[in-house]
Amino acid sequence: MGLDIVELVMEVEEEFEIVIKDCDAQQITTMGELHAYISVRTGTQRLEYCATSRTFYRLRRALMSGFELARKQVSPVAHMEDLITRQSRRDRWRVLAEALGGWKLPSLKRPEWVFHGMVLLTAVMFLTAVLGFSLYRLDRALAVVAFGAAAASAALLTLAMPATERLAVEFPSDCAEVGGLVRVLLRQNYGRLVAEAGGFPRDDVWVRLCKVVSENLGIDQKELTPDSRFVEDLGAG
Repeated sequence: MGLDIVELVMEVEEEFEIVIKDCDAQQITTMGELHAYISVRTGTQRLEYCATSRTFYRLRRALMSGFELARKQVSPVAHMEDLITRQSRRDRWRVLAEALGGWKLPSLKRPEWVFHGMVLLTAVMFLTAVLGFSLYRLDRALAVVAFGAAAASAALLTLAMPATERLAVEFPSDCAEVGGLVRVLLRQNYGRLVAEAGGFPRDDVWVRLCKVVSENLGIDQKELTPDSRFVEDLGAG
């Protein structure tokens, strides 16, 4: 995150007396997404009742139509593992996105062992590079071997990301249940949701958020919309 974004996040946290996790802040790209996040965290009744319900019903319809599930199977506490089986899950995930009308879905994750393997390769690359520099003056032959091992580790690490993409079939931890996926969908597609609903609730959260953004980024409040992107449209670096 750029310095402008970091400072803005701190101001928003102070204004609304909430804590925004780094992983959440990195996924919030528009004013609408930030408004939804704040409203959920502060328990704004209007958002919790309307937008969250709309998102849940939309997801339920998509799951029922795309995977022939019964209505009673899709509840907020239902486990996604039970609704979308691991077999062909990547293809099924795309089917769900289409059934949602093109809404943005969170990315499926690689298994933990892939992550640990990448961490191990990174450690090997770093240690062998350090060893190579240490041995350079003592034994250049061994130093070359160490540098070669570092280069090989770097090459494997570079190839690992695309090569393991097909292994990304795990649900994100915050999407293990339908209710969790609803909250993520709401945050990532809030602008589209309110546009489809025919209007944007100019509630107290929105007014206060616009004031904070305007003061921090020097943007006229009248120019701020739910679809305003912090980096591309508002120039936050």
